[in-house]
Amino acid sequence: MTTASSKAQCFICHKDKIVYHCEGCEKDFCLNHITAYREKFHAELNEMKIDRDIFQQVICQERQKPENEVLIKQIN
Repeated sequence: MTTASSKAQCFICHKDKIVYHCEGCEKDFCLNHITAYREKFHAELNEMKIDRDIFQQVICQERQKPENEVLIKQIN
């Protein structure tokens, strides 16, 4: 996700510091801000995992309903 580089300007505080480059968003962050950025990224990822789990649960519930059998066969 990130790699350390020589001094450059942090995307958030705009100070010249040793920064870590995020290959995902192509921005540079100092150590203080890369930690916050990573925490935000992990929180968003966890939310997506929860949404995925809920979606899978709904699909499993819907597959059990006899009225959806024809639709499930069309999808497969």
